[in-house]
Amino acid sequence: MEILEAILKALEQRSVRRVGGVRAVSTDVWIIGTSTEDLRAAVEHSLFREDLYKRLAQLDLLIPPLRQRSDDILLLAEHFLARVCAESNVPPKSFALDARRALLAYHWPGNVREVKAVTERAASLSTEKDFITAAMLALPID
Repeated sequence: MEILEAILKALEQRSVRRVGGVRAVSTDVWIIGTSTEDLRAAVEHSLFREDLYKRLAQLDLLIPPLRQRSDDILLLAEHFLARVCAESNVPPKSFALDARRALLAYHWPGNVREVKAVTERAASLSTEKDFITAAMLALPID
C-alpha cells in the first residue's frame, strides 16, 4: 500500500497499525498542512487528489504572505534574534535603524522561515557587536 493510501486509511478509520504490529491502535490526531497553491483549483484540474483534499480540508485558513503583513516582520525578527541570543548564551542584540529599514523593505518570498534564517545568520556574524546592521542581514536588493 502506498503511503498516501495509508494516510487516507488512517484518517478515515482513526487508527493505525504499527510496523510489525498485529492490531490497530486508535489515534486522535490533527494534520496541519500548508501550501502556496490553491488546492481547490488543483482538485478541479486533477492536480491534487480530491479524496485527500476532502479529508484534509476540515478547516481552511487563509494566511496572507508576510509581505502583506509588514507589521509582523519586525516582531518576528526581534523574536528570532532574542531566541538565538538566549540559545547561544550571548548578550541580547538589537537591530540598527538601517537593519529595520532593510527588513521592512524586503519582500520575503520565503516568509517566516526566511526571516528566521536571515536573523540567525546575522546574529552569528555580529559576534563583536550588540546590534545587527543592514549589511549583516545581507538581503538581496530588489
